[in-house]
Amino acid sequence: MLSIINILTRRLFFSALSLVLLISGCSKEVIKFKCAPIFEVSINERQSINAYIVKQGDSLYKISKLYDIDVDLLKKVNNLDSSCQLNTGSLLYIPSVDNSYEESIVTNSTNIRKIENPISKTNTNIKILWEWPCDGIIKEYFNLKNRGIDISSTIGEPVFAAASGKVVYSGGGVRGLGKLLILSHDQGFITAYAHNSRLFVYNGQEVTKGYKIAEIGDSDSDYPKLHFEIRKNGLPVDPLNYLPKK
Repeated sequence: MLSIINILTRRLFFSALSLVLLISGCSKEVIKFKCAPIFEVSINERQSINAYIVKQGDSLYKISKLYDIDVDLLKKVNNLDSSCQLNTGSLLYIPSVDNSYEESIVTNSTNIRKIENPISKTNTNIKILWEWPCDGIIKEYFNLKNRGIDISSTIGEPVFAAASGKVVYSGGGVRGLGKLLILSHDQGFITAYAHNSRLFVYNGQEVTKGYKIAEIGDSDSDYPKLHFEIRKNGLPVDPLNYLPKK
């Protein structure tokens, strides 16, 4: 199965998505991304995530057969429905069971808590007010090779949710990014937080903006930092266009 190593090196969350071209009529089943592709991993199932770059002529049915997985599962993992259209160059997540993989999540009862008022999934009218995920110095900015920003900091410094949302991935199954968190937000946004030393939230947990979700680390990195990304409808955007000015 296609390894995600070749896609997620050079401090990228997802790579090779600088240009997205629409294609249509390539199969009986026509789909498109309506919101940011997200995935959820069950700790009990110990799933690992692999990735597939969509090529011209691909369909969900064809890809599901290639990897011998159920097409409905492929839709669910990638947050797709049957009314959409597949985009050449987009990235699909391919779930698989990996019995050798163990999740590493800190269960700190003083940090992990259930939000009494769940985050709305359909609120598209209120503008998201972002905040910086950590303190530090930006060492690498958003560019064609780096789909986010790299913030140099000190191991153990807190990492905060940049906006209220839901945890859709918490673990170390994506090689090259260390201990990784992905949050989904309203209006088709997702945020990614990579290279952490400790994770304090779990899959499916809803968090509020400013909630401590992790600590700075150097997992799969050559120095302590946070690699932070914002994606809008599956496409990378420059976080500095959304975060408050410093």
